[in-house]
Amino acid sequence: KISGNILKRLLKKNIQNSFNAISCDGDTSTNDMVSIFSTGCANNKEIKSYKDKKLKDFDKSLNTVLKNLAKRIAADGEGASKFVIIKVEKCKNENDAKKICFSIANSPLVKTAFAGEDPNWGRIIMAIGKAKVKIKINKLNINIGSFKIIENGKISPNYNEKLTVNEILKEKYQGIRPAPGYPACPDHSEKNNIWKILDVEKNIGITLTENKAMNPASSICGWYFSHPNSKYFNL
Repeated sequence: KISGNILKRLLKKNIQNSFNAISCDGDTSTNDMVSIFSTGCANNKEIKSYKDKKLKDFDKSLNTVLKNLAKRIAADGEGASKFVIIKVEKCKNENDAKKICFSIANSPLVKTAFAGEDPNWGRIIMAIGKAKVKIKINKLNINIGSFKIIENGKISPNYNEKLTVNEILKEKYQGIRPAPGYPACPDHSEKNNIWKILDVEKNIGITLTENKAMNPASSICGWYFSHPNSKYFNL
């Protein structure tokens, strides 16, 4: 069991590199929110201190779950055709790194370059430049996937634009999303079996409407397979 205050602190901490580190269209909907609840049904010993060592594993697991859910939101963004992870390394601090990341992620020119499968590294550099973060241009390196494009502020001598396009930007997702209501399994009535087998409403309080919509609306339902090759998109 975890008190509401401790849970709130853990959530506030862990959304910084999960839900507060994604961008689809650069805007924030009036419906965007993150909530966390503790039912206390596990009957574990109550944790009363934020410094309790027992929180370490829970804190790590919570961060993993939040990151996974945040990535799903970005991947399922309306009209999204690409899922891109932006990594900024060796910045002066995390705040500067985030500024650069969001400047790249929210740039219309960068988005259209990726959507058009054009590795226009000039647009990436433009987005870095307008982030208002001091950088040393002679130490700037840019990779797209495993392909090095900019090396020490100059175009890499080994850069091959055709390989970058074919191997990275044109990569298509191969697989299905095993969830009721999606093309792979369009029949929502399968949720009845899931709810019956797992006793969902009793155990976690999620209910189904007569049209099989889930309440709360933020709930996720699907079949999840434990296998090293099972992936949700490329997450």
